[in-house]
Amino acid sequence: GALRRDEQDDVFNFDEYAQATWRFTDAWSLTAGVRHSSVRFSSLDHYITTDNPDDSGNVEYTATTPVAGLMFRASDWAHLYASYGQGFETPTFSELSYRADGGPGLAFNLLPSRSHNVEAGIKLQPTDRIRVNAALYRANSRDEIAVAAAANGRTTYQNIGKSRREGAEASLSARLRDDLDLDFAYTLVNATFRSPFQSCGTSGCTTIPAGSRIPGVPKTDLYSSLRWRFAPDWSADINGNYVSSVPVDDGDTDSAPPYFVLGIGVDWTR
Repeated sequence: GALRRDEQDDVFNFDEYAQATWRFTDAWSLTAGVRHSSVRFSSLDHYITTDNPDDSGNVEYTATTPVAGLMFRASDWAHLYASYGQGFETPTFSELSYRADGGPGLAFNLLPSRSHNVEAGIKLQPTDRIRVNAALYRANSRDEIAVAAAANGRTTYQNIGKSRREGAEASLSARLRDDLDLDFAYTLVNATFRSPFQSCGTSGCTTIPAGSRIPGVPKTDLYSSLRWRFAPDWSADINGNYVSSVPVDDGDTDSAPPYFVLGIGVDWTR
């Protein structure tokens, strides 16, 4: 096809952070940190004609994000914790490629998504052979980047009001025998848009209601493996991974079906 774009795109990222841990009693400790992020996108346009002016430009996103966590040592084998942190996620060059209003140049008007995240959990190691972790979490975001329009092979993006990801995680690692290990992991996540917004396609525009699931995020992910060390340097394992249905559009009207993957392997390690 005819040449429509010719540009040099560069992205530069510079981060500084500091972190400290204070164990103020034998049972309690506090970890706190702060990160400053600076991400700069720049585009040098080489496709300049009478009908297409110079669309060169740049944008810089900055943020200072704190995090803090509190750990309680209930015993030598049981630790409880709670944490809070803020997040910062910039658009990608793919999302900046086209402006939602149809104007020339990159979509430098897109804002980064910012989040407030909380988590609480427990870590257990009742014996040298068993470790158990469990956690509950929630992440509330604003200015989530979502599809504004997708038509004729071109996708543009927009910032929407609010979104939320919340759920639970659990894992188990157990040495059943000296030659046999079991691993198990489970994730439950409910990822939804919390603000309504409008998304357009070839058949027109649709209002996406609050509560719709965020596409690409399965609700359930379950993994387990069993590893057997049957000879020096040799081991075999069998593992399975189940993933629930995955929504494929912003309107939560269709989804990819759930699937299960079974794996069998033999390893030699020297």
